[in-house]
Amino acid sequence: MRGFRMAEEAKSHSAKRIVVGVLLSAVAALAIVLGLHFASIIRLPFLPTTAEIAFALKLDRVVGDGSFDVAAEADADVSVSVGGNDLKVKTKAQANGSVRDFKRDDPFAFKVVDGRLVLQARPTGFASLLLREPLEASGTFEADLAREIVEYAIEKPLAHEGSLHVDAASLKNAPKGELEVKSLTVEGDTATVVVSGESITKSKAFKSALESLGQEGLAVDAEFDDVTVAVRLDEPNDRIEVAIDTSLEAGM
Repeated sequence: MRGFRMAEEAKSHSAKRIVVGVLLSAVAALAIVLGLHFASIIRLPFLPTTAEIAFALKLDRVVGDGSFDVAAEADADVSVSVGGNDLKVKTKAQANGSVRDFKRDDPFAFKVVDGRLVLQARPTGFASLLLREPLEASGTFEADLAREIVEYAIEKPLAHEGSLHVDAASLKNAPKGELEVKSLTVEGDTATVVVSGESITKSKAFKSALESLGQEGLAVDAEFDDVTVAVRLDEPNDRIEVAIDTSLEAGM
């Protein structure tokens, strides 16, 4: 009987050793795979890379509670159809301002002060022959997301003041994954994100913006191509630079 027990115990220890060996092998294999991933030799889509983690840490330092500066530039090829007439326009927008009262636990309640905006537009094709210089509009703006309002003052080409409603609630309550991110690459201090244009036009925030235009008497249908957004960090100066490139088709 004793010999039988010893044989059973030996089998049990042997089984345990096999299980432990399998687990250790799995852990070692996982460690190797993770090491290759963070060495950028292989890419695991569900994990951030070392570069992405480094960028996130830098972003965390720039976008702390308080204040930082933002500069944005957007280029878009716009196709507009109005009353059966089509017009293709190349546009460039530049804006900058200072973000105040930013809190990471409530990211939709900050203010933008000292905002400045310049918009340039030039039609393409034969229509461009009629213009020696691009059409330009410029002005100032301030935004208060807690009050869901943007106030602006156009200086050129005509003086005009007004305000726009911002549906911050729809941004805050937007379902996760509403915007489809097609790719994310990081190089140094710049992260480049490609967002599905279709997911933008289907988002609640975009639909709300079109509804706001409808309340102003403008019935607009719009559709984006994929949007490329490059975010560059300037840590020493607490500054974020954003570059956006896309195409837009709109009908009114």
